[in-house]
Amino acid sequence: MKKAYFKNRESRIDYISEREELLTQLNSSIKGIDEKRLIECKEAILKAYKDSSHKHEFASVRMKCHIEDYKFKSIGMRRRIEKSKFNAEDYYWGPYFSDVGRAISLGEQKYFFSRLGDYIRGCDVTISRRNPDFNIINIKIDEMLSKNIIPDTIIYPVQMSVAFFKHFRKNIDWSNESGREIFIENCKLRSIWSNRFAKLKSFIIMDSKAGVWHTELSTENNEAIAIAIGESKQYKGYIEYIAETLAYYEIMDKAAFIRINLSK
Repeated sequence: MKKAYFKNRESRIDYISEREELLTQLNSSIKGIDEKRLIECKEAILKAYKDSSHKHEFASVRMKCHIEDYKFKSIGMRRRIEKSKFNAEDYYWGPYFSDVGRAISLGEQKYFFSRLGDYIRGCDVTISRRNPDFNIINIKIDEMLSKNIIPDTIIYPVQMSVAFFKHFRKNIDWSNESGREIFIENCKLRSIWSNRFAKLKSFIIMDSKAGVWHTELSTENNEAIAIAIGESKQYKGYIEYIAETLAYYEIMDKAAFIRINLSK
């Protein structure tokens, strides 16, 4: 599925209408398809997406908004599979469709990083890749606190994770199930790392409440991700699937974000 912004409201309304029509068409075209497998595959996508999505950590999430009022991003996948293989007993599709769910959440993360890159400029200092001075993070958090901004999240480049955790190892609360909570300057921060699919070349310190993640609830499952699997109308002998979320990340207060870029 093409990942795109829809700039004017008319095109956004048209897209949502066409999307709903296609989702309905696929979900009603299930003749000759193993219904138990359909349910299992949809559940695999949904579970993997919900387990891996960080949007509730990035921002305050607003569901069921008028997403067509925003320049939203379509983050999703649309693929086809031979119907005979989908139904075959010697094929197990659970891991494949779990990967689909995780891919959507990675797409959210990539979109979020790109939005931060568009609106949050790097500060006056950097962190060296070769010889990092992480005390800069303490200084910047102190600056935020002096302005009555209380950060709750730190995002860091995965390539710096070993050095980062080595420096802050005494500050990490390992009793947390996720193992991602870290205390710096009396602030409890969720720590989120980038990955090779959603790259990041800076440290981001932020108050997640200073941004809003707008999304559209699916009419089928009342979730932030729409899922449809059914017989392809265009390709005979194939089933098609769609997994997609619509997102718009809105920064409400730029002062609640600090970006520390990496340097050599």
